[in-house]
Amino acid sequence: MTTCAAEPPTKKQRLNNEEIQENDELSRVMRDLNILSQKSNLQLHSEAEDGLNVIVLYNCDDVIPIKSDIISGIQLSKCALCAYPDLVQLLSDFIVTAHGDTHFSTAQFLELLSNPQNIDCIIDNDEDIADQLRSFYLSERMKKEIDEKRTQLSVSNIRQLSGFVSEDEQDDDEDPVVFNWDFVQYLNENLCDASIITVPTDTFTLQNAGETQAMDAAWEFIHDHFIVARTRKGDIVGYRSKIVWT
Repeated sequence: MTTCAAEPPTKKQRLNNEEIQENDELSRVMRDLNILSQKSNLQLHSEAEDGLNVIVLYNCDDVIPIKSDIISGIQLSKCALCAYPDLVQLLSDFIVTAHGDTHFSTAQFLELLSNPQNIDCIIDNDEDIADQLRSFYLSERMKKEIDEKRTQLSVSNIRQLSGFVSEDEQDDDEDPVVFNWDFVQYLNENLCDASIITVPTDTFTLQNAGETQAMDAAWEFIHDHFIVARTRKGDIVGYRSKIVWT
């Protein structure tokens, strides 16, 4: 009885296998973040009484360019550039730009957050409000303000967030809660460019804030804290916590 050697996988099969591996990796990260959220005991206190909610902002439309994908796309196209690998490398470097293959800009974060596939993480099935937020987040003014408030992920920076109650500030009448900060280490060590990004979500205040009016009120009452980092494929994963003061 003769046995036939298995045929090597086709390009399509290889691409499908890579996609499956990437999805498995993202699922694993989401599971890990869920476990770490429960261990953290962290809760941001406002009228929302919110904790660390795991979210993912998918890299829709390749908002964050991936260098390996650009190179693979050029190679698969079999165009004239393929004969000049150094030029392909230079072109991919130019497209990825100064942010590199391990970072993401605040503008890219806001573009992903505003994408219809992602914005439901802050707005539940309300297309009118989603359209309003989308226009605000993509304005140059809001990109600049949000970027100025962005900080690197660290325990000390989380302690500075609005709504955060430290161990020392807990109610004496209740049993003290011990916080676990393993999620900070996880995001910094396993993903890229871990950051804290605060985004105003008070649509009424935003809508009525004129060009010359200070935006302080838009940040003060209703905003979301995003504790996030990016994967190698450009998806943004981490946590979201809502803060509400009325």
